[in-house]
Amino acid sequence: MALRWLAVGRGRAFLVIGLSVIAWGCAAPTATPEPVEPKPRQKAVWNTHPFVARVARLRGLPQRRPTPVSFKETDEFISDMFESAHDRSAKAKVAQMEAWLLAFGLPPLDSDSEKPPKRTNVAGFYDLKSREIVVRRDAELEKEDRYHTPMVLAHEVAHALQDQHFSFPKLAGLTEDARLAALGVVEGDAMVLMLAYRSEEATMSLRRVLASVMRHEKSEDVEIYSHAAGVAPASDATVGLLLERLAFPYDHGLRFVGAIYRTGGFALVNRLYSALPRTTEQLLHPEKYVAGHDAILVPVPELPAGYTPKATGTFGEFLTRRWLAQCGDVDGAAVGAEGWGGDAYAAGAKGEAVGLVWSTAWDSEKDAEQFQLAVEKLRDCAGARYSTLRVARLGSNVALAHRVDDADLDSLTGVTLSPAPAKPPLGRVTLVPVKPAPKKEKPTVVDGEYRDTYLGLRATVPASMSARVRDGSLSLTRKGEKKTQPAVFGAIAHSYRLVTEDSAVELYNDFTLILRDITGNRSNLITSVGPVDTPFGRAFQRSWRVDGTDIEAQRIVIPICGATGSIVVDKIWEKLKDGDALEDWVSSFEWLEKSEPPVCADLDP
Repeated sequence: MALRWLAVGRGRAFLVIGLSVIAWGCAAPTATPEPVEPKPRQKAVWNTHPFVARVARLRGLPQRRPTPVSFKETDEFISDMFESAHDRSAKAKVAQMEAWLLAFGLPPLDSDSEKPPKRTNVAGFYDLKSREIVVRRDAELEKEDRYHTPMVLAHEVAHALQDQHFSFPKLAGLTEDARLAALGVVEGDAMVLMLAYRSEEATMSLRRVLASVMRHEKSEDVEIYSHAAGVAPASDATVGLLLERLAFPYDHGLRFVGAIYRTGGFALVNRLYSALPRTTEQLLHPEKYVAGHDAILVPVPELPAGYTPKATGTFGEFLTRRWLAQCGDVDGAAVGAEGWGGDAYAAGAKGEAVGLVWSTAWDSEKDAEQFQLAVEKLRDCAGARYSTLRVARLGSNVALAHRVDDADLDSLTGVTLSPAPAKPPLGRVTLVPVKPAPKKEKPTVVDGEYRDTYLGLRATVPASMSARVRDGSLSLTRKGEKKTQPAVFGAIAHSYRLVTEDSAVELYNDFTLILRDITGNRSNLITSVGPVDTPFGRAFQRSWRVDGTDIEAQRIVIPICGATGSIVVDKIWEKLKDGDALEDWVSSFEWLEKSEPPVCADLDP
C-alpha cells in the first residue's frame, strides 16, 4: 500500500506586530465632531464575557468591574472614536509639531482635523470616558484570519484592565519624548497581552514569540500602522517621521515590555506603571531603563532677538534617529543617535520664516562626534532644504541652528552639563538576554547515518530502508517498495508547540488523518496510550491498528527544551520484521553533543 507523508505542522512564529489595532493613546484628532444623533447601542455578535475573563486571566489582573463591548456600524464607530480621542490641547500640540517640522525644512501636516474622517481602518478602541470597548462591526469581514477581531479585543481588554488597576499616564505637559515613552508602556503592555492570547491559542511559548520579535530589530512595518490609523500625511518628506512616530509606542513598546516580561512576567510589567520610562532612549534600550540611566538636563536654548517663540521641547533619541534617517540611511541614523544623553530645542518665527536652535548632550565625545557626522551627512544629501543648517561641537555637546543665522552656537556648546545619577527604577533587575538565533542547516544522510545539527541528533538508518530528507524532516520507506507492496514508513520531524496534554492530543489527531488518507479512509483503532522510554528520555505515545488490515502505527512525542517543543516520531508497519527495524531505528537515536541542541535557542530563547 502506497504511503504519502504529511509533514508535522511547524507552527511558525506569528509576529503580528502590524495588526490593525489602534486603541487608547492613538492618533488624536484636533476638534470636537459635529453633533451625532444618539443611536441604540448595538449588541455584540458573540458572547464577549467569557473572552474578557479569559484575557484577564492571561494578564493576571482580575476584573474590578464589567467591561462592556459594543459592536457598531462604521459611521457610528468613527464618530465615537473621534469624540473619544478628542483632546482640548490637541490644536496646541499640532501647532508645536508644525513649528519644528517647518524649522527642519519639512512640509506641515495637511489634514482637515475639524471633522471626523469618512473612512477608517481602525478596528477597535477603548473609550476612557464610557469605559467600554468599541469594535467596528465590519472589521472581521476585512480579514480572512479568524483571530483578527479576538486579537483586537484582547488588545483593548488590556487597556480596560490598565484603567481598572493603574493610573493612566498624565500626558499633559510632557515633552514629546516623554509622552512617547509613557505610551510605549501602555501600548506595549497591550501588544504583549494580545500575543499572549494568540500564543495560548496556538499552544506556543510567549517567551519564544517575544524573542522572535526582539530579534527582528529592523522589521518596523510603519505602513501597516499608518493603514490602521488612517493617517494621510501631506507629502513623502513628512511621511516617514509621522508614521514612525505613530507606530513607535506599539512597535518599540512591544519590544520594551517584552523584555520586561521575559525577565519577570506580568508581575514585573505591573511595576512599570509606578516607574514609567522617561525617555525614548530608555524604551529603545531597556537595559538603560533598568540601570536607571536617565537624561541629562539640557537648558532650553535662547532664540536671538527678533524671533517670536513658537515651540520648545525635547526630541529624544527616537525622533533624533528618525530625523537623521530622512535620506534613507536607517543604520547610519541609528549610529548617529545612539549615545543620546539629552537635548532641548526652541523654534521661533521671524517674519514668514520659522527657525530652530537645538542643543544636545551625548554620553561620550565619540557619541557626539558620530551625531555631528550624521548631521553633516544629512545636510549634504538633503541639498537646498538644509542649506542653512549649521552644526558645532565641543566635547560631548553639539549645537545646531537652522534658518537662524545669528544663533551663537559656541555659547551653547560651552555649557557644562552633568549626567543625572543612576537610580534603577525597579531595583536590582537584570534583563534576561535573548539567545542568538541558531543556524539551521539541512539534515543529511551519509553512509546510513542521519544527522540533524539543528535538532542536535543522529540516528542509524535501517539497512532495509531508504531515507529521504524533505522540508528539514526525515522519512523512511522500505527499499524498492512499490505501491502494491505492504506499508512500512518512518518519519522524524519537530514541533514548535508547547508539550501539553491538549497539544499532544492534537498531534495524535493529525496523525490519524494521515493514516486515514494513506489507508483508503479506513478507521483507526487505538491499541495503546501512555508513556514510553526513548534514548532522549520519557516520551508520550499513542498506537493504532488500521481496521480490517494488519497495519499498525505509532506516533511518539518526545519533549525537548523544557517541553517548549518536541521531536515527533512516526512509525507505520505491517510486517513484524519491519516493526522491529523501526524500533531499532528509534533506539539508535543519540544527541550529537552533551549541551542542549540549537533548536532550544528557538524554542526556549
